[in-house]
Amino acid sequence: MYQKDQRRSRTILYAIGTVVGGVAITLTARYFSYEYQMSVVTSTFTKVMDDMQKSAAKTGEKIQRDAAAARQAAIDKEERDRQIVAQAERDKFAKQQAAIDAASRAADAKEAAWKQFYQPSSNCQSYESRASMECANEHVRAKRDFEAKWAAGQL
Repeated sequence: MYQKDQRRSRTILYAIGTVVGGVAITLTARYFSYEYQMSVVTSTFTKVMDDMQKSAAKTGEKIQRDAAAARQAAIDKEERDRQIVAQAERDKFAKQQAAIDAASRAADAKEAAWKQFYQPSSNCQSYESRASMECANEHVRAKRDFEAKWAAGQL
């Protein structure tokens, strides 16, 4: 009986050892499975965070580039507008100068035509006689006649 009890005790010990070993193996396997799952989750989380940081950095850089481009575009537009205004002022000045030059040429041509048109009479040729009433009237009549012919385009 002693041997029977001993075998039975050994069998029970083997069974307990097997159960404990199985539980230990199961727990160990679950632990490593949990560790593996956690490392996968951690690496995935780390990758997602890295991707988000890279994306945020790219977005920030793009925003800065876009803002710089917008500032440069505004500067360029302001410069173009300034050049347009300056050119308009130069054109206006050139037109005014051309009008002044044309008026000056017209005045010079009219003065030359007057000098050719009006020849004082022999009584009004001397400097002293030009101040007389007769010479002044002669000059006024000649000037009116000249102005009428000039306006009609006859000179």
